[in-house]
Amino acid sequence: MFLAGIETTAGALTWSLYLLGRHREIAARVCVEVDSVLGGRRAAWEDVSRLGEVKRVLTESLRLYPPGWIFTRVTTREVDLGPHRLPEGTGVAYSPYVLHRQDAAFERPEEFDPDRWSPQRAADVPPGAYVPFGGGVHVCIGDTFGMTEVTLALATVISRWTFTPLDDRMVEPAARRATLTPGPLPMRVHRRGSR
Repeated sequence: MFLAGIETTAGALTWSLYLLGRHREIAARVCVEVDSVLGGRRAAWEDVSRLGEVKRVLTESLRLYPPGWIFTRVTTREVDLGPHRLPEGTGVAYSPYVLHRQDAAFERPEEFDPDRWSPQRAADVPPGAYVPFGGGVHVCIGDTFGMTEVTLALATVISRWTFTPLDDRMVEPAARRATLTPGPLPMRVHRRGSR
């Protein structure tokens, strides 16, 4: 409960702020939406459905840096996985981090492109290609709660602050236990409207 409720949400929020700091034109669009929807107040449950830009940023951040970087499963019957036949009871590990960066599933997979999650383009993502919360019967029970929580947190933070990386170095993800977190992430924080 603690791992799923704290570390994964914090990681998703951190990666989103980092990516917005490196893509000022996208951050500007998010600020316009947040200002329009929130009008200076904190985000509330009723706002979630009107925060499309924020949700697309989060979805794309989770694609590039899914908090759960590796999942395991056990086959319940004999199955073919590519050219390999796996007997019942075989342990299998898969990485959303790797899957989300496949050219076959995502155009320009290394690029931060929240618009790939617009209603028109999201339909082009193959089923099973995007699994930051796992999939099937083993999908995270808290996926909806987690997305709601981080949407409200990101919108509220962005309504008040901007984050700018201190340099152009790319931040490398670090696998800690079961989650993928950023390494050192020095950023400058400004109150919006105070520059």
